Order: sequence, then structure tokens, then C-alpha cells
Amino acid sequence: MKHNFHLYNFEKKFNPGYIEKLFFFRHVATSQVLISPQVNMKNRYLRQTLNPALRSYQLRKDLWQPFLGVHGLKSEASRISLLNYIRFRLENKPKPPDYYQQPKRIREVEDMKEIEYTVLAFCEGIKELLKRKLEDPDQSQLLLFWESMSRINIPQEFGVEWPAIVSHRKLWLRHGRMIKNEELLGEPRKTVIVTKKEPPSKPKSEILSKANPKK
Repeated sequence: MKHNFHLYNFEKKFNPGYIEKLFFFRHVATSQVLISPQVNMKNRYLRQTLNPALRSYQLRKDLWQPFLGVHGLKSEASRISLLNYIRFRLENKPKPPDYYQQPKRIREVEDMKEIEYTVLAFCEGIKELLKRKLEDPDQSQLLLFWESMSRINIPQEFGVEWPAIVSHRKLWLRHGRMIKNEELLGEPRKTVIVTKKEPPSKPKSEILSKANPKK
């Protein structure tokens, strides 16, 4: 099944250093999810929330916390296909039996709970990549970094197992939202040490002549 969700075409020109990575952010109050190709989100990613009534108008970074980092995607085709699959599954998320009998405000709260179903769709999406041969079961290796390791078990609750190409790690955060894992940040920047240039030393004879001036 082919899906095409244009909101995930993040940039017209992709930075090759970001092709293998994805970052999943959760809203600390509503449990909405945004996905970014880099550690820093941008305002336009808010358009991933299709319902304008549930969409924030301004990105407040203090309200969005990374809960999953992905490293090891093989190509840009893998990344876009995976994102399209996740969005397709979220658009078609099953509703509770009494969903339409509930008040609108209750339905909106339910619609904003995206973390659990996003993780399930992500797991299914990786299997879809293997099925379409966008990832190699013998060579691909995906590292998943989790803010909460308990979320690893979400797919199993729906009867879905993680593919063999997946390995799980702990996502380390500073101040609750700044990623510390070097695998997700790329190569550390080289530190340039600037030293103060010393003035050239004066000849010893000149120093002595100044200390003992002629009368």
C-alpha cells in the first residue's frame, strides 16, 4: 500500500547527515506527537496536527519533550515511507465504541492521545520497510533510544513484535528535553583552543641597559 503525506517532506534539500535519523516529540500536557528529522523542531512541523482546532499556533519548546530517537535508517526513501505509514495509521486510528456519543471536548482529548498508537504504527512501519525491501534484514540495524523504556512493550500489547533489526537503548536528556546521546547528535564538534600570543622577548642586553641607564 502506497501512502503520500506531504507534510513530512520536511525540506526541499535534505541534509545527508539527517537521513538516518528521526526524533519523536510528545506534548507534556496533551500527549500529541510531532516528528522531526533533527533534534530541533520548527514551527511548520505543527502542521502535522491535521485538525486545526487541536493545533498549536506557536511552537513552545518547553512543552515538547523527545521520547524516541531513531538512528540507522538506510535512505531518505526509508524515512519518508516510514513517516507516511505512521501518518496513515494515525489518520485511521480506531475509535472507542462510545466515541461519537461523547461530548466534543472529550473526543478532542481522546484524539490528542497519540503516543501509544504512534509507537505501534512505527513498529509496523519498520516491518513494512523490510517487506518493501527498503531496509535489508541482514545489513540494516536500527537503534531506538527511549525516554521511557516501558514504551518498548507497547507493540506487544497489540500482538506486534519488534523486527530483529531493532535494538533498544536509553535516551538521555538534559533539563528534560535536550538530547545527550552522541549517536543521535552526530560527531562531536572539534574544540578550537585560542591561545594568547605572547609578545617577542627583548634581547638581554637591552633589558640590562634599561635597568642601568648611563648618567
